[in-house]
Amino acid sequence: MLPIVPGHEIVGRVAAVGLAAQGFAIGDRLGVPWLGGTDGTCSYCRHGMENLCDDPIFTGLTRDGGYATHVLADSRFCVAIPEQYGDV
Repeated sequence: MLPIVPGHEIVGRVAAVGLAAQGFAIGDRLGVPWLGGTDGTCSYCRHGMENLCDDPIFTGLTRDGGYATHVLADSRFCVAIPEQYGDV
């Protein structure tokens, strides 16, 4: 998928929340990791080994990444980042 915006391991703030999103609210600080999503149906996903998914989504490779001004992220793969930690 080219062109694509590169950049993985994103730190940012939630600007909007989709209907299916869970665990985050507008303004929350979060991290968007390299593994941005999985198919949820392959043998690996069904056995809790999503990192080995047969059809993964990768931030900055198969989905636009962190050098964009805004990104779409799957809340199931995002992590809350407390304010006391820096972006690095």
